[in-house]
Amino acid sequence: PSDNMQFDNIMKKLILFAALSVATMCFAASAANARVSDPVLYRSAGYKGSVSLTDITLAWVGLETSHGYMFNEHHYLGAGAGAFTVPAADTPFFAHAFVEYRAYILKKNSTPVAGIKAGWFGSTEQDASGNLFANAFELEPNVGWAWAFNEKLGMNLCIGATSCLYSNAPGSLAVLFMPKLTIGLEF
Repeated sequence: PSDNMQFDNIMKKLILFAALSVATMCFAASAANARVSDPVLYRSAGYKGSVSLTDITLAWVGLETSHGYMFNEHHYLGAGAGAFTVPAADTPFFAHAFVEYRAYILKKNSTPVAGIKAGWFGSTEQDASGNLFANAFELEPNVGWAWAFNEKLGMNLCIGATSCLYSNAPGSLAVLFMPKLTIGLEF
């Protein structure tokens, strides 16, 4: 691709990231006005799901979903799947499947969160020989913030470090670390 097309794609990503960041700050400001006595609206025992937009190293854009069980207002355990690619590049789609644990630290509508995902990811194409981690084990610790809007809907913003363990030669393993930004809708 030409330099102008690459510049345009980078600018589009930056504008989208800026818009989502502004929206997140607006939600954070409204959540900051909540009183301490406000009830916890959606973090109670039972089914919980999420859909997230992800961006790894400001290049790999993807979607993922996770569904599981909230044991109480603090602990979630679930499983999920997702797909990601580099837009406007000759890169195959990658998919991943994972299990996830997340802790909601405070018993409030606006709370810090910390979690970890573990799973596998690989290319959706048979021949992905040019990609270092076409078949890899994935471990992703993450931290962020979660907001409840009402009884059924919430949002989260997290940063993480996607760590990939893959074979780079017969009998040899390598590790690759990539920063990850996630903006999710919780239900």
